Amino acid sequence: MKFDTVAPVAAASSFAAPLSSRAPHDDRIGGKLEQIRVRLLAMATELAPRLDSLSQPLLEQACGVLERRTCRIAVIGQIKAGKSTFINALCGRPGLLPADINPWTAVVTLLQFRNAPEPPSPAARFAMFSATEWSNLAAGAGRLRQLTEQLVPGFRSDLLKAQFELMRARAERRLGSSFDTLLGETHAYDHITRDLLTDYISAGDDPGSGDHGVARMCYSDITRTAELFFSQGPFAFPITLIDTPGTNDPFLVRDEITRRSLENPDIFIFVISALQPLTTADISMLRLINGLHKDRILVFINRADQLADPVNDGAIIQARVAQRLQAEFPALKIPVVLGSAAWANFGLQGPALDARSVARFLTPALMAANGIEVHPGLMAGGESPHDRAYAAHALYVAAGFPKVAAALNHMIATSTSAALLSHVTTCLLELTRGKEVALRMELQSLSGLLQARQSETAAFQDKVQQERKVLAEFDKRAAHLHAVLDEIETHLGDIVTKNVTPLRAELGVIVTAFANAKAAAMERSLRRDDVRDRWVCNVMPLREELEVCYLRWCGQLAAELAEIETEIQPILRQAVETLMPGAGSDFDVPPRAIAVHRPSVQPLRQTVVMDLSVSWWKAWFAARPDPVDRAANLKTIIEGDFSPIVAELIREAESHFGWTIAHTLDKARAVAESILATVRRRNEQLIAEFEDWQRRGENAGQDHFESRQCRRAVELAGQRANLVADIGELSALIDTLNDATEPGM
Repeated sequence: MKFDTVAPVAAASSFAAPLSSRAPHDDRIGGKLEQIRVRLLAMATELAPRLDSLSQPLLEQACGVLERRTCRIAVIGQIKAGKSTFINALCGRPGLLPADINPWTAVVTLLQFRNAPEPPSPAARFAMFSATEWSNLAAGAGRLRQLTEQLVPGFRSDLLKAQFELMRARAERRLGSSFDTLLGETHAYDHITRDLLTDYISAGDDPGSGDHGVARMCYSDITRTAELFFSQGPFAFPITLIDTPGTNDPFLVRDEITRRSLENPDIFIFVISALQPLTTADISMLRLINGLHKDRILVFINRADQLADPVNDGAIIQARVAQRLQAEFPALKIPVVLGSAAWANFGLQGPALDARSVARFLTPALMAANGIEVHPGLMAGGESPHDRAYAAHALYVAAGFPKVAAALNHMIATSTSAALLSHVTTCLLELTRGKEVALRMELQSLSGLLQARQSETAAFQDKVQQERKVLAEFDKRAAHLHAVLDEIETHLGDIVTKNVTPLRAELGVIVTAFANAKAAAMERSLRRDDVRDRWVCNVMPLREELEVCYLRWCGQLAAELAEIETEIQPILRQAVETLMPGAGSDFDVPPRAIAVHRPSVQPLRQTVVMDLSVSWWKAWFAARPDPVDRAANLKTIIEGDFSPIVAELIREAESHFGWTIAHTLDKARAVAESILATVRRRNEQLIAEFEDWQRRGENAGQDHFESRQCRRAVELAGQRANLVADIGELSALIDTLNDATEPGM
C-alpha cells in the first residue's frame, strides 16, 4: 500500500501552471493577509496627493516594503524524508522538482510565488559562485573553517579539503574548459523544464545525456542559488518557498552552503518520515531552530502511504511524535500533520487519475478518519469523470495537505510579515490623522473669518489681525518643534547605547558561567573515568538562557523607548491647541496598538562545534589526555563559539531599535510638518487676501473675498471627508491584523 514514484509530467509547459484548480483569492494560503497588503498599496497611492511633501518619502518607503515583502517558508528535513515530493504537492505541480534516489537538492532552491496575470520573466535564474566565493570554499574560509580548526588538528580540516577536492574535480570533469569562465555568471531562462532543473540543481553523479542522446552540462556543483518564479499557485500572499538539502547530509561543503543561504525564514516546515519518525538528528535540528520564530514550526509526517495500516499505525505515530515534541519543547505549540506527499501528487492529477487503482487503498476507514464522505461510485471502482474528480479530491484530503494549508494560513497571519503590515498601516494612519487635523484647523479658521466678515468690517479686521498674530506666533514655534523632536531622537538613541553595554556584559557572563560549569563537570567526570568517548556537550540550555535574557532586555528597552516616545504626543497637542482649542485632544490618544515586531534571534541558531557530531570527541579526548587541559580547552571552545553570536545579537538589537527610532521620528516630523505647512499656507493666504480686500475697498472686495473663501471651504471639506474615510478604513485594517491570531484568519 505505497507509491514508489509519482507519475511524470510529460510536457515542459506543465510547469507553467499548477494542475490543481485555482482556488478563489480568499481561499488560497495567506488570502486575507494579501487582501490587506493589496489594499494598503492602493491606499498609499491614493494618499500621496492628499498628504504633504514630508510624508512622501514615508509613503514611498511603505510602497516599497509592501511590494517587496514575501513570507519565507523553509522546508527542511533529512535526506529521503520526501521534501521535494512534499514541495511539489504543496505547489500543486506534480513532478516539478525531481524526487528520485539521488539527493537532487544539492543547492538551496528558492521558489518565488507572486500572483500576476502574466507569466514571470525570467521564469528561472541560477547564480554561480564567484571566483572569490569559490576560493573561500576551497580554503574552508569563514565560519566552517573556524569550526573545523577548533576540532582535532588535521581531522575535520583534512576531511573538508578532501570533500572539496572531490567536488572540484567533479565540477571540472563536468564543465571542462568552461569551469573558470562560468564562475560568477548568472543564467536566466523564460521556461522551466525537467532538463533545466537537472542541469542546475541535481546532485547527480557524472554528466548524463539529455533527450536524443545529446550530452548536457551539469552546473550544480558551482550553483550558488537557484530561483524559480511563478505567477500562479496556491499562495495568495507573496511566498518564497525554500527547498533545502537534507539536514543529515555528511557533505560538509554542501552543509556550509546551506547554512549561508538560509536567510531568516518566517516559517519552518519540518518533513520527517513515518518509517523513522523524529530521530535524534530531527530533534537536534528542531533544537537549533527553536530560538527562531518559536510559534511558526510545522511538522509533517510523510510517507503514511508506506505504512501497513495508514489509519491506526499513523494515528499512533502522530501521537508519539506530538508527545515527544511536547516533552522536548514544552513551551511550543508545534502542529503535527500526518500525510503522504505521494498521495497528494497523485490526487493533483485530477481527471487523469486512475480512480480504480485509488479505490484499492482509499478505504472507508481512511476516508472516515479524514472526514471524507464515502462515495459509492468510487468504492465500486467507477471511472466516470465525477468518480475520478472525487477520487482526486479524497486522495488530496487524505494526504493531509488541507491541514497543512490551514496551519500555514494561521502562521502567515501571525508572522513577521503580518507585524510589518501592522507597522505600515499605523504609519499611514498617523500621517492621515495629522493631515485631517490640519485641514480641520484651516476649516475652522475660514469659518471664523467668514462669520466675522458677515457681521461688520471692524469685527472682520479684528479677526484677521488676531489670526495673523496667532499664526505668526505659531510659526515661530516651528524651529522649536523640530529641535525638540531632534532632542527626543538623540535621547532615544542614547538610551539604546546606554543599555547595550550592560546587555553585552550580562550575555558574556552567561556564556562564561556556562563554559565554566561544563568544563568543571567534564573534569569531574574524567577524574571518575565515566566519560571517555561518550561525552556530549548540549549547548541548547545556553542558547535558551541567552535568548531569555536578550528578549527580556529587548522588551524592557522597547517599553522604555515607548514611554519616551509618548512625549511626542503632548508636543503635537500643544502645537494644535495654539491654533484650534480643543483640536489637540486628537493627540491625547496614543498610537494604535500593533503587532509586536521584535529583534531577530537568528544568531542563536548558528552552528557551533558541539552541534556537528559526537564522533570527533573520540579524537579530541585522545589528543588531550590531561583532564585539566581538556576542561580548559572545552571552556575555550564554548566561549569562542558564542562570543561572535553574542556580538551578532547586539548588532541586531542596535539595528532594530535604531530603525524603530528613526521611523517613529520620521512619522512625527511628517505629522508636525503637515500642521506647520497648513499654518504657513494659511498665514500667506490671510496676508494676500486682506491686502486684496483693502485694495479693492470694503464693498468691492466683499463678494470676491467671500466667494473665494466659500470655494476653499468646500474644497477643504471634501478633502477632509476623504481623509476621515481613510482613517476609518486604516483603523479597521489594524483591528483585523491584531485579530490575526484567531483561527478564522
